[in-house]
Amino acid sequence: MSGGAKAGIVTGVTLFFSLAFLGEWVGRRMEGTGSPEPDSSLAADSISTEAPAFDPDPSNLGSLAESFGFQSFGDFIVKVTEDPMTDKRIGVAGTPAESGGTGIGMLSWKCEEGGKIDVILAVDYMIGNRYGDVAAEYRFDDHEFVGPDLWPLEPGHRLVALTQQSALYFTLAAQQRSSVLIRLTDPSDYEVRTERFSFKGWKEAVLQLPCETENLLVETGQGGI
Repeated sequence: MSGGAKAGIVTGVTLFFSLAFLGEWVGRRMEGTGSPEPDSSLAADSISTEAPAFDPDPSNLGSLAESFGFQSFGDFIVKVTEDPMTDKRIGVAGTPAESGGTGIGMLSWKCEEGGKIDVILAVDYMIGNRYGDVAAEYRFDDHEFVGPDLWPLEPGHRLVALTQQSALYFTLAAQQRSSVLIRLTDPSDYEVRTERFSFKGWKEAVLQLPCETENLLVETGQGGI
């Protein structure tokens, strides 16, 4: 991962994680810009602000993440906090776009204590179609691409939630593939964004989340991919 991409992680992820647990994630613009049937081998808003320049060369993602109160596992950053209203722990494990861009800034697994895992993309503002959906295509490693699917935008138009089927598919793939290439197309103006995300450190990162991740790993891993 390049130094610029890691610097983008720090400037974007700090707010990205700190307000995620209250219902809206804050998008922070970083330097740089982002852009058939399922593979048969696979089994079963927010506020936008300009981020200040980050001068030091972040050669070590782990120490950089820790300085902001995050944990790091491979290419993933993890934050677990407690909701002061419900006293439930809420966690997010995210991997940033390899380019460091914000068009599709981060791919994350998110859950609340005792709840299910959601898979979410943080994006620069998108409009979507009349139903608030964007078109999605994705490709794990060098396998055939999947799509187009329709994924819904969250109300703030800066988060894209994967459908339940796609979320399971990504969770399966993250356990046995090394990366995913994601392409989103905004039906309102046909803007296309394409980014690659690494799965390095996914298992270790997800196991830090406060939901039943061990059962998830066992259940989704049964079919293999």
